[in-house]
Amino acid sequence: MAYTLNGYKYQIGAGQSQNLDTGSYVIEFERGAGRGKTSYTLSSGIYEFVEKDGGLDLQQKKFNVNIVNPSRVGAFNYIVNGQPVALPAGAAQQISSLTPVVVAFDHGDGTDVSYKKLSTGTYLAAIDEDDGKWDLFDTTRVPVSN
Repeated sequence: MAYTLNGYKYQIGAGQSQNLDTGSYVIEFERGAGRGKTSYTLSSGIYEFVEKDGGLDLQQKKFNVNIVNPSRVGAFNYIVNGQPVALPAGAAQQISSLTPVVVAFDHGDGTDVSYKKLSTGTYLAAIDEDDGKWDLFDTTRVPVSN
């Protein structure tokens, strides 16, 4: 995929990304399929090329995170966007963001704080069977018991 960014030419392949310093950027690219060029002024965030109407377009990525506390015994305490949250047993919280969601939490023993960067998906706040401490588990990676 070829594009220009503030007048400089770039080429990017599938699965690749480009990090930019903060500031204002104008991106211009061919949409393909005879649809001509388009351009956008980018604000901060993460963008991805997508197929749209038979050609390419650019859209700002949104991160939708769902944190679920299936516990019956206690609240899962964490901090997101600088705000403390006490997620009660049996409750869930949805978070939408233009950047990956960073969650800070205590494992429940008062000794250390963990930080996890969450992408779109559902995460379970649960006690880890191996160490008996709170953790966040990506539901796409949780093994299913038979």
